[in-house]
Amino acid sequence: DLRLYGEGPRLGFQPSFRAMGTTCSSKACVCRDSTGIDDGLSSAMAMDGIFVSEDVEVLAPRLSAINAKSSRNAGRPRPQLVGSGGEDRLMTSCIDFVRTSALPSLPIPWPRNQDCPRSAFALPCGDDLVLAVSHAWRYQAHPDPLGMDCSMISELARQATEAHKPKGLTTTFFDYLSLAQRPLQNGRDDRSEQELQRFGKALIAMPRLYVHADAVLHLQDLHRDMYFPGEGQIVSVSCTELEVAYLVQIGSELRIDGWKGQKPAGAAFGPLDLIVSVNGRAVQSIKGFEESCTAAKLMGVPAVAQIERAPMGKRNEISAGERGWIYLERFCSMVKTAMVDESQLDRLVFSNSPEIIDQIRSGGMKLRKAAIGGELKLKAVLHAFVDELHRKTFSATSIDKMNNVGVSSQAAHSDAMMVEEIMKHLVAELQWSWNTRVVEQRQRQLTLAVNRGDATAAK
Repeated sequence: DLRLYGEGPRLGFQPSFRAMGTTCSSKACVCRDSTGIDDGLSSAMAMDGIFVSEDVEVLAPRLSAINAKSSRNAGRPRPQLVGSGGEDRLMTSCIDFVRTSALPSLPIPWPRNQDCPRSAFALPCGDDLVLAVSHAWRYQAHPDPLGMDCSMISELARQATEAHKPKGLTTTFFDYLSLAQRPLQNGRDDRSEQELQRFGKALIAMPRLYVHADAVLHLQDLHRDMYFPGEGQIVSVSCTELEVAYLVQIGSELRIDGWKGQKPAGAAFGPLDLIVSVNGRAVQSIKGFEESCTAAKLMGVPAVAQIERAPMGKRNEISAGERGWIYLERFCSMVKTAMVDESQLDRLVFSNSPEIIDQIRSGGMKLRKAAIGGELKLKAVLHAFVDELHRKTFSATSIDKMNNVGVSSQAAHSDAMMVEEIMKHLVAELQWSWNTRVVEQRQRQLTLAVNRGDATAAK
């Protein structure tokens, strides 16, 4: 079997590998353990110009034996995500992966990350299956407050698990469950500084997560005509009552952002409600609100605010297929399908929409042909996908994304700019690392095939 002997400095280390009784130079290959990830030195080796052996087929006869030996390290969990060790550590340090078996036991609507029992999460290891969910948020504060998608996500996860038959757990990334979220209810703790930093890192790592996950569940928004109870109701409130509330301006909208203390008894408004006008005069900013209140006081009349109830915040009416973030996630799946053998495509993408699967297959085929055509052709096609992003729609629905939580203002000043910067960075990296990423993806697919006893896929 292929095992690393000895230890050494992380940078500049030139180890030797013992393979089947012989020794090969690390400049010829980087041996990986059965999880399909680097054996602790990958980042340093990559910096030193070492590449991964593309002859991954020679590992097939030995993967079962290596898996058995690696199980001795079960007490030391290691992430299985395809990619360099640094990427693995980044993703697992800022993202909580949910045990898919725990999804049915969660209350509906699903709670935010901080309110989930810690037993619902698990760090994925080599024998585990990692899924990622691509879905559209219907509201500012919760992606699915009516729980309309819960059963579909569980069903697609079941299909993916059945297709892969992992030896270990099935774990899932679902952003609302996997990343720290703002509180929906008064009295709940807001995110800590550490949680905000993790959230910001997760936004940057998101594309790699969707590329490296074993399968992605792409949801079509089938319930766009469903509305949350009380949504859209107009109530009139004295502006003096609003003195106990924090106000936040998001784009051209003024919303309530929480209470300065305890929620007033009998309050007819709540966090995320929209302040439409004061005494019939439209307001779109904190300054405009204050000016309207001052004008009412000077006129000697009560200042009354008209508030549109939005218990879950602003509703996003843009279809999933037209949203920039969703396009980025689907592009990541196109990249993944382009890198693996075509016979494995049915195990990579699961959806409740045949159109989404066809779209991803088509994009993956374009990338596959471009990669065969050479570096310049691949570069041109990758940048064509970036150009397509410019035709997608962005909105200020998400407070986090609108404010670019945890993301440098120099990197992104708006939702659209942030997604564009993330996608451009991914595309630039793919241009020079495509062949290496192909090897990583195929190694992982080989491991999954051996784990499920699929001799045909392991050939």
